[in-house]
Amino acid sequence: CIMAPLGCHLVGGPAGGVNGGHALYRVFQATRPDSGAAAGEDPQNWLDCAAEMLHNEWPRGGTVRAYEEKLIHPHDSKGDLYALPCSYLLVCDGDCIGHGRLTECFEGSGGSAVAATYVIISSAARGKAHGSALMDLVEKEAERIGYHYAYLWTQSAVGFYRRLGYMMCEKVSLHRACLQTLEREQVSGLERMLSLRLGRGPPKPAATTASDDGAAASPAAPTEMAKESSDAAAPAAEFSEHKAADDDVWLKKRLVESVGSHLPPLERLLDEMEAEAAVALSRSRAGDAQQGESAVVSAGDQVVGWRYALLQMPWQRQIGPSCGLAALRMVRDYFELRQDKGEDPGVSQKKMPSLLQVAQEKGYSTDGEVFVAADLQSLAETVCGLRCEMRSFASVTSNDVVAVLLDGGCLIVPYDSHPGTRLPSHNRGRSAHYGVVVGAMLADPEPAQPGQPRLRPIPPDVAMKAEGVADSATLLVVQHSMSQRLCIARLADFAASNAQLEIADDSRFSETRFDLSDRLIVCHGLTS
Repeated sequence: CIMAPLGCHLVGGPAGGVNGGHALYRVFQATRPDSGAAAGEDPQNWLDCAAEMLHNEWPRGGTVRAYEEKLIHPHDSKGDLYALPCSYLLVCDGDCIGHGRLTECFEGSGGSAVAATYVIISSAARGKAHGSALMDLVEKEAERIGYHYAYLWTQSAVGFYRRLGYMMCEKVSLHRACLQTLEREQVSGLERMLSLRLGRGPPKPAATTASDDGAAASPAAPTEMAKESSDAAAPAAEFSEHKAADDDVWLKKRLVESVGSHLPPLERLLDEMEAEAAVALSRSRAGDAQQGESAVVSAGDQVVGWRYALLQMPWQRQIGPSCGLAALRMVRDYFELRQDKGEDPGVSQKKMPSLLQVAQEKGYSTDGEVFVAADLQSLAETVCGLRCEMRSFASVTSNDVVAVLLDGGCLIVPYDSHPGTRLPSHNRGRSAHYGVVVGAMLADPEPAQPGQPRLRPIPPDVAMKAEGVADSATLLVVQHSMSQRLCIARLADFAASNAQLEIADDSRFSETRFDLSDRLIVCHGLTS
């Protein structure tokens, strides 16, 4: 049969000033007249060179022909939208001199991540800074298509990658968590079923010597190419669909500091509060009963309504372990909007210095984590321009929270976040997380008048008194950066979770200063 011609797409653009300029290409099978190669592009020759490069370096990954098949991306388009995994060819002066591959990986600290694999520069082109150019272009393309972290693993090229900004990290998975417990045949079966349902036909069988992602089924031995070099990219360790070798070193690099924020609709917030409030109070009553404590609202009582105070605050997803920095950005955006400057959420972030950079320079953080509440307060005041005060969490009452909210302020609270529900939990600080108190709900035993909603605002001119509004019957509405879903639980539950914060996760943050217990930050507004 006659093979369809190859098409190619310039994805990275030239990296000017690096040995005459480089370009990064994605090669695909062209099935339409307008998707073939342009003048000056030779995708077949580039593909042959890359496949031979990979086969010579990792012969157990398959034949040259098998590598060629794996390098061709199935998406027939010159557009910017395509799915991973994807191979990229580094072209300089018309010749293919390098290759890198991106595939999705999954880590739980926030953001989207890719793994860079099969990174290689041809032997004739090494020692001329091409490796650094290849990594720079691959990272820029990963960022452009929406990824926030790049991971890789290696044995002998740690120094090279660290000079490019990578840091040692924990191992991450190349499968979603829901697939990690499945055998390879089960995953393949799911892929076949989905392909058939989408009308694409069964997926093509992989070469017997290669994994489904085009890498060797077993790790290849280190070669001369894997030696450290300041200007030649040593390959990331042999890619395996299931796991890297035990002696591989994992590294990661942050590609972006933060993403834009948006304002959640007020109607959605109120609907979620009403739906979650009764569940939260029932859950708390059950917990009190198990611990032998008496609930302020007895099991026989029925809450027929709620009084609430609520701030509509821009929401932002955290990138990496940076929940505290994301909380500061949300608070800063909120106060900017409150001053009615007519700016969109996220504009304030462009006006202030990099929170992450300042935190790193001051020694507060390595990759966005801040485990000392006083350090976060310092960043809030000096970088974000917020008027803040540190308070003892144990001394804060329902009245205090409501008074702050009615005055237009908010509170940043540290607590252990349950990895599944994101509710306050008890893990001694190993799941420490920052959230922003944007609302409070008070159980209202008085029935609403006909036609009135069960969820009613607290009038701004009414001072809430402690009588009948105990802390254990007050729900905090907390906005956090791991999910758009609000975290709603009793003030007493948040306080108890905060009180037991002792130490950070040793497996991820060793030798980290930690001081979060009995701390919360009250934010009153901008300094100017």
